[in-house]
Amino acid sequence: MLDDELEKSWLPDILYHVTPKENLKSILQTGIKLNTIGQSFLNRNYKTPRVYLATSLIAAYEIQTNFNSHDGKDYIILELDTKKLNGPFFNDELYLHGIYTHSKVNKQAILKTIDPNTLIFQDTDLENMYNQDWLEYDAPLPTIREDILKKDILREGILREAIVLKRFQDF
Repeated sequence: MLDDELEKSWLPDILYHVTPKENLKSILQTGIKLNTIGQSFLNRNYKTPRVYLATSLIAAYEIQTNFNSHDGKDYIILELDTKKLNGPFFNDELYLHGIYTHSKVNKQAILKTIDPNTLIFQDTDLENMYNQDWLEYDAPLPTIREDILKKDILREGILREAIVLKRFQDF
């Protein structure tokens, strides 16, 4: 069976790739190489080399969570500029919010790395992801742990100032 090629214009502006952290240095130097022919991480059989991509950050987050629970490795999410990717692109028939390409991803397409441990999605966000395919899905944005920490630190600092001010006023 031949896969139907996706129009690049249908793709989101940003795509994501999940990889073990141990691959990051090499990827930042040379880009994302194609998986070799054979079996993939989840025992998928394929006949042509490919790079798997997630169509939203929440989809990439879910992928890395599944990979991590399977092998215990630390994963990183790469944010990619779709305009800088070469096609062709195809739907991943085994993952509703995934696509793949038969082309290497150049390092220039990598916009940033994202530590999935800094992301917080609501359980309902993850559940709702499967109610629509990626072409129609309006993916939610996560809360970032750093933002929560900054807010906590700011709030704590304001509370300390208020306590000091109260004590000063009591004199």
